[in-house]
Amino acid sequence: FYEMKKIAEEEQVLGFSISGAGPSLFALCPNSLVAEKTSNRIQALLTENKIESQSYISMINLEGAKKY
Repeated sequence: FYEMKKIAEEEQVLGFSISGAGPSLFALCPNSLVAEKTSNRIQALLTENKIESQSYISMINLEGAKKY
């Protein structure tokens, strides 16, 4: 985790942490370029350490929850 957090800090993400009890992580990024570069670097680190992973990049939902 700390190696990945260091990458996130180097890429100047706005926030980076473990989501819930894990094993998910999240990063809040100022734009899609930072998100993609951070994701690629973290994926490379995990691959190097023989850890399978998936990465998802998405926009923040500005509407919030909806009642249907």
